[in-house]
Amino acid sequence: MHVVHSMGAGGMENGVVNVIRELHGNGFTFGVACLTVAGPFRDRLPGDVPVVELHKQGGLSPRLVQRLARSFVDFRPHVVHTHNWAPLIYGVFARGLADRIRILHGEHAQLSPAELLPRRLWSRRLLYRLVERIHTVSQAQRQELISLGFAGSKIEAVVNGVDVQRFAPALDPVAVRSSLGLPGDALVIGMVGRFGPFKRHKDLIQAFEAIADRNPKARLLLVGGSGSLEQEVIQRVAASPCKDRIKLTGFMADPLSAYQAMDLLVVPSLNEGLSNAALEAMAARVPVLAHDACGNAELIGGSNAGWVRSLQSPEQLAEALNFCLGSSLKLTENAKCARERASQCFSMQSMTEGYRSLYTKVVQGDN
Repeated sequence: MHVVHSMGAGGMENGVVNVIRELHGNGFTFGVACLTVAGPFRDRLPGDVPVVELHKQGGLSPRLVQRLARSFVDFRPHVVHTHNWAPLIYGVFARGLADRIRILHGEHAQLSPAELLPRRLWSRRLLYRLVERIHTVSQAQRQELISLGFAGSKIEAVVNGVDVQRFAPALDPVAVRSSLGLPGDALVIGMVGRFGPFKRHKDLIQAFEAIADRNPKARLLLVGGSGSLEQEVIQRVAASPCKDRIKLTGFMADPLSAYQAMDLLVVPSLNEGLSNAALEAMAARVPVLAHDACGNAELIGGSNAGWVRSLQSPEQLAEALNFCLGSSLKLTENAKCARERASQCFSMQSMTEGYRSLYTKVVQGDN
């Protein structure tokens, strides 16, 4: 049973959907417990996967612990797979009210500054002792946790994978762009993700405004919905002098056409595990410009699939964008390398087998 905050549109949730779709019915049966509500990614799950909504409000709720424990008793899982901080807390507490529960905990992003405070590290260290195993979604993220004093023997990396058949390149990019309301000859810079503070949509908009005059064919495509800053980003776009060159798609249940329209995907996030959006873009033959946050160097590696740069400020973002857009030939060459790297190094099969192995280890009590 997966325990998540919700099944809203996001990279972690996308990973949960992929694991369930690949393994459900192949020796495994899954359920999902959402601390809040299910969200749109519920519709991507197989129809016979039960989803429990616990409707969490603010603050720590003992009643919610009891309800989650009841879902454990009803579903009788061999493994409870918690994802990120709040599900870890509730999963550990609820396990105390249910018998014979083993917990695998997943960390899907680099720890934020707030999570690096001594008190939060102490709390995480205590909770980690109460679960059987921990996994990360990149090797770099695993090394970061070890460097912070967490036991490496308990932490395993299962690197994210992508369905390269689903995220295929466009046969006619001009037609795809036109279907999204973009000029057929546009140079499309894209970003995919919910509107959260660590994603840095407003910094990217500022950087785009700085390069717009130098790149008259450039367009900015922002794909996604929800998140605490959604309305702020929408208002920022409306106030931009380049608003006619910025496209907000809202949430897309299938973002394939958005990737197929892009010439470059930007991942300016301050903390990442290993970006699913970047993998999907690479599979669709789109090179990636990424901030040098945890996991991104591992994603690009020493290949020509994209660029990893320090993108701490809008000025650095603008400089990097100008560099990437400076050569159409280089973009084309890197696009080919991006798909090759996604296919060869980040297969869905490799990720699926990693989780199959982890679940087996947790059930058998292997350390």
